[in-house]
Amino acid sequence: MSTLAATGGLIALISSAQAAAISWTLSDITNTTTSTANDTLGTGFLNNSGILIHAENFGGGALTHDGINFSAGDFSFAYSADGVAGTNATVFHNSTLSPLSASGTFGGNSVVTRTLTLGGTTTIRGTGPAGTDVPTLGTGALEIGQMYRIQLIVMDGRNGQSGRSYIVDGIDTDHARGSVGDWGPTLLATGTFVADATTQTFETQLGARTDTQINALTLHQIPEPSVALLGGLGVIGLLRRRRTA
Repeated sequence: MSTLAATGGLIALISSAQAAAISWTLSDITNTTTSTANDTLGTGFLNNSGILIHAENFGGGALTHDGINFSAGDFSFAYSADGVAGTNATVFHNSTLSPLSASGTFGGNSVVTRTLTLGGTTTIRGTGPAGTDVPTLGTGALEIGQMYRIQLIVMDGRNGQSGRSYIVDGIDTDHARGSVGDWGPTLLATGTFVADATTQTFETQLGARTDTQINALTLHQIPEPSVALLGGLGVIGLLRRRRTA
């Protein structure tokens, strides 16, 4: 088999393994102080590599964290099935010391699962009854065939939130996001996907409580493994040419 044929077969194998489903990794951001209302979100945890498509500080103002420029929050959950409107708030963390994790958007008290859409040029907030709203973040249309990374920052430092866990696309973090006497770490949910359409959806919800919450979000376009592989093969080919020259 020729090198070109082998390379094509390998790339096809990689491509066939890619899909629009988001592959999630759930981890904690360690706060610089803990067990106090003055907790400060840790640094060095967010990945800022690739081309920044969108970064938003829900419910808060524009700021820079870990080298990422977050825009002021525009998106908010707009309704709840029982008529209690979703809204933004700055009560999750200390607003002065930790503005990125302090503010966020959360829904009302009855909707269990939220489906959000990345893509489009304008922000559309949910307006329909439970189970029908698909709020859209105005991130701009996704490029089909390109790989993307999404990062969700979730923090709830309020007392009385013991037992809450964060569920993304059906995956339960199994972590309380706040409890009496222990404000806990900040959740970082990182997902990667290859766009097969100009939009991409994902679901979030809270366990042991209702509705859902997001403090901040980033979306980067990143090189696909096949592209990186081609680049590596190109370097190998160049080295071989030099050796035989």
